[in-house]
Amino acid sequence: MHRKITFAVLTVLLLIVLPFSALGKQDWSISKSKTADREFLDEDYRAKVTLSLPAGEEVLVSDIVFVLDKSTSADVEEEIINLLASLKEHVEDTDAKVKAGVVIFNKQANVTCELTDIETGYEAIAEGIRADISSGTNTHAGLLAGKKMLDEDAEVSSERKYLIFISDAITYIFNENPTAIPSQFEENAVFAGPDAWANKYENNNPPADWDAYLAAAGEQIAQEVSYGGQEPFIPYNERMEHAMSVDRALYETAQAYKSAQQAGYNCYALTADTTSGTASQYLWGPSFMEYLAQGREVSFDGIYRDVIYLLDAGSTVIDIIGQGESFEKDGSLMEEAYDFRFISSAEELKLTVGGEEYATVALGPNEYAFGQPNQEEIYPFVLKYYPEGTSTEPREHFVWEINVPVDIARRVSLTYTVELTNPQTEQGLYTKLYTNEEAVVYPVDSYGNKGEGEYFERPALAYKVQPKDDEHPTGDIAPAIFAGGLALCAAAAVIIRAVKTRRE
Repeated sequence: MHRKITFAVLTVLLLIVLPFSALGKQDWSISKSKTADREFLDEDYRAKVTLSLPAGEEVLVSDIVFVLDKSTSADVEEEIINLLASLKEHVEDTDAKVKAGVVIFNKQANVTCELTDIETGYEAIAEGIRADISSGTNTHAGLLAGKKMLDEDAEVSSERKYLIFISDAITYIFNENPTAIPSQFEENAVFAGPDAWANKYENNNPPADWDAYLAAAGEQIAQEVSYGGQEPFIPYNERMEHAMSVDRALYETAQAYKSAQQAGYNCYALTADTTSGTASQYLWGPSFMEYLAQGREVSFDGIYRDVIYLLDAGSTVIDIIGQGESFEKDGSLMEEAYDFRFISSAEELKLTVGGEEYATVALGPNEYAFGQPNQEEIYPFVLKYYPEGTSTEPREHFVWEINVPVDIARRVSLTYTVELTNPQTEQGLYTKLYTNEEAVVYPVDSYGNKGEGEYFERPALAYKVQPKDDEHPTGDIAPAIFAGGLALCAAAAVIIRAVKTRRE
């Protein structure tokens, strides 16, 4: 009987539309806030504004899932355990929480440790990492299980989830239920294994362009194919026309990895030394891992810093002080300009880290530093104010330079003062006056990579102009003067009465 192997054609076609070049690209999502200390401006038309990183003092929880090749070497396992020990030591001194889970894949995914708090379950996590599993390599199933573990923890935000994929990627099995495609070799042997790559491409070298390779593999996967007439394998003379088992396994692995990235998770691909010793033979495997990493030099130290730091040294915030062309008066839109100005004074600036206030130092006109400088005379934080703007940003603004990592458990807050320069004089309630036009954080990660700018919220302020007494030029003091006059008249009457009584 004619046997046909049919794939999920529609699903694969949809996946092909998504560019493989999106691999490795991550969207930043920095916890941040910008608030004013009051709803209404004070009597001097002033208010204090605070920029905070992260946004609040709430306990931040991070999830880390390790997806490990079954042949991961003991040295790599110890590096992972050392990473967890460092994280455990750090969170014990803060309010942060870290949970870790472990998936070890062979021909299928094996969850050796569900997400577990590293403070209370450190030994269980370490035991899960050291679990001894053998037989087969299904990178696709491993990533599916790792992402599922992260997906199911709805209490942790996506930007605080980390998927760490460690393998040599010498794979030929795919799907949650292990699946492989047998190939016929020239000597008429038929089997599925990593040698299918060389059988098809005549060497074990990686492709010159992984994007192009995966796109071509996706097109072959999308075809409804029948292998070898009545045979359930790819015939040798048709091997170039079909996606063999390694093609399919690598394609599905790339899709699973990209899916985790698109979910907003922080994904890391590490080409690890393994106990199999096959990485030097199947060069396409380690090359594929480098492709997933997109040239990013990933290290366990870098992962540690990514987990505990919100952003790293070199990050900046640019705050454009508020100017507007309209506001609301008594609920109606007014097409009139307003203007806030930054109060450039050390006394009006305050910076705290984890609630501890740093000393403010004036370095020069409109330039301030916070904290103590290091040996290179670099301060942890510096603010530079440009009242007339610069050639690249003509609007009034300041630049907040962040020269140290910002710990997720030690909130950094910068407070400054703005003053409305042109308040209205007509009676009414004036609202929707924004303290800034925009404030943007430009993050740098633990590897020195710069992220896209992210906007803070814009606080809106209000003020009220009281009515004036048109009949009395003295305004609100007239009643007081009138009352005072009555009091004097009463006192005079008492004195006159007393004198008159004495004379009588």
